[in-house]
Amino acid sequence: MNQPANQFRTSRRTLIGAASALAAAGSIARLHTGFAQDAAPVRGGSLTMAVVGPITSLDPFSSKLGSGDGISYLAIYNTLVGITRSGEIVPELAREWTISDDGLTYTFTLNEGVTFHDGTSLDAAAVVANFDRYMAEGSTFPGTNKLEPIASIEATDATTVTITLSAPNAPFLAAMSNVQIASPTAVESLGEDFALNPVGSGPFKLESWEPGSTATYVRNENYWQQGDDGQPLPYLDKFIIEGVPDDSVRLLNLRSGTFDINERVEPRDRAQLEADSSLQLIDYASVTTYQLALNVTAAPFDNQPLRQAVAAAIDRDAIIQNISFGTGYTIALPFPRDAWFSIEGPTAEYNLDTVAAKLEEAGYPDGADIKLSIINRPIDNQIAQIVKAQLDAANIRTEIEVLERTTWVDLWNARGGQLGILQRGSSSNDPDDQSAWFDTENIANFAGYDSQPIRDLIAQANETTDQEERKAYWQQIAEIVVEDAVYIFIGAVPVVGAMKAGVQGVSLSGGATVDIGKAWMQE
Repeated sequence: MNQPANQFRTSRRTLIGAASALAAAGSIARLHTGFAQDAAPVRGGSLTMAVVGPITSLDPFSSKLGSGDGISYLAIYNTLVGITRSGEIVPELAREWTISDDGLTYTFTLNEGVTFHDGTSLDAAAVVANFDRYMAEGSTFPGTNKLEPIASIEATDATTVTITLSAPNAPFLAAMSNVQIASPTAVESLGEDFALNPVGSGPFKLESWEPGSTATYVRNENYWQQGDDGQPLPYLDKFIIEGVPDDSVRLLNLRSGTFDINERVEPRDRAQLEADSSLQLIDYASVTTYQLALNVTAAPFDNQPLRQAVAAAIDRDAIIQNISFGTGYTIALPFPRDAWFSIEGPTAEYNLDTVAAKLEEAGYPDGADIKLSIINRPIDNQIAQIVKAQLDAANIRTEIEVLERTTWVDLWNARGGQLGILQRGSSSNDPDDQSAWFDTENIANFAGYDSQPIRDLIAQANETTDQEERKAYWQQIAEIVVEDAVYIFIGAVPVVGAMKAGVQGVSLSGGATVDIGKAWMQE
């Protein structure tokens, strides 16, 4: 017997903060948790957001994963299901779904009457066409590896999509929240130009885009979802995204009123922003994690005791407190502390006696000379100086090599680095999002980490939907990681943004991406 996916139905957009009201609209009951609001939403006006990573492509098929991409996709497109700040899977284009008892067959029932911006119908055939495109040989879709469990997909009828997996896969539904559905008609007719002229079914339509700079979106007058007031969304007439990599420039322009939202603020600025009544913080359910990678494929770090010596020489707490202004914390694996799958330990103990013993075992009784290669950005330089001081003090003499990002990536993809510093985002979506660290085929596995036991544990974790069982598998993975000492996970810093006090209705998709589908400006 198939089981319903949810006990009750919710929309994908979960507002930041405490619970508010439950209101029914159409076939979907919308449950929101958000700021207490004294006034009804105001229609009209525009909102400007500054993002760290400029838009790279408005076609999800060719995205380079700039932060502006994800925010734009929430404005332009819809997905079968959504995911909330806490990691709950919720309805979107699919108003409901069932999963077969063997965990292999997912049957999605679509909302009726949804159309793309070009007026064509968003039916089951359109959904299947998108999946076929993303899964095709040679696909450049960033999430294509998450679609590999799919054995078949078909449009059973106009409103029913049936997906069959080759094996049970617990992260599958979370992965569906990142599969944007575009107009197949527009994709076919525009070809490569679709990246400049996207057509989705979302609350906003593209008006103009200057690649590398500014994108302007206008209200989709035919959007299919309704707000809590029973009126069609979105509330805003216009939404503007500007790519501004410089942290100081974004903050200055937020304070001056040029920007309504600053997607990302630095930890050092958090305290002063909290004290400013004209602004409000955006606390994402995501973190930036920092780690060291040791190239296990070549000397000197094909030597496990030497890697263990490096791990024992690193005072992780000192590093993370220094770079986070007290907002960060140490980690066993690159997971947010408040995620259901967060792992408390074990971690390598900072111990100089252990360093000396491991150097002796590794064949380096007089110490070792190594090279630390980093990307030329402020935080990496800051971490590198601390790491060098700690390793030098442990008789692991360290030379710092500063490279531009592309040069660093090329070096490590060619397995030419020795010791490197990595930073990577992590959300509360699903632990499998971080499996790339251990995937020998994934370019994100810069250290060349090849652990069959870890891959087996990940596979087992993905075959069960029981969260405690999945967490137990990842606990075992953490133990192997400490022993192998190929990656040294230092710590995590919570990701924070800021916006004007008058911005209302902003929500977080999956805890990591700002969603303005229900945003409005208080007068």
